Amino acid sequence: MSESEAVTFAQAGDSAAFGVLYDIHRQRVFANCFKILRNREEAEDLTQEVFIHVFEKINQFQRRSSFGTWLHRLTRNRVLEYLRRKKRRPIENIYDVVGPEERFILPEQHVRLEFFEAVDDLTKLQKYMVEAEMSGRSVNGKQPTSHMRKARERLKEQFA
Repeated sequence: MSESEAVTFAQAGDSAAFGVLYDIHRQRVFANCFKILRNREEAEDLTQEVFIHVFEKINQFQRRSSFGTWLHRLTRNRVLEYLRRKKRRPIENIYDVVGPEERFILPEQHVRLEFFEAVDDLTKLQKYMVEAEMSGRSVNGKQPTSHMRKARERLKEQFA
């Protein structure tokens, strides 16, 4: 079954077709989660959360882009939402059994969150160029030089 057929059947409620989509994209979703979180357990948990969310929202996929692109954006947004929630989580009890890595955002995660929030402030084309470069995709004939240069300058300004 092709990815396109699996999407069609999954949108019609076919759980086996959704399983095909899961098998096709599980590793990529995990890799995207891990790239931002740098924590294997959190990335595994978020991978499951992403697919639960996809299962609930698959009917909202309108084929304006490829399913992989839609899933990539959904994954990135889900991970950033997780980091924002984690950042806001208050200290409830110093004697809680939960380890500090589960209660607080790790410093490197904080930097990644700030970076991705800064990317969200770029123009649509600049954001597209940065995200394409980060994921190793080609930019489909777009002129990456001037747009990437401007995007890099804006990001450097925020992190200088």
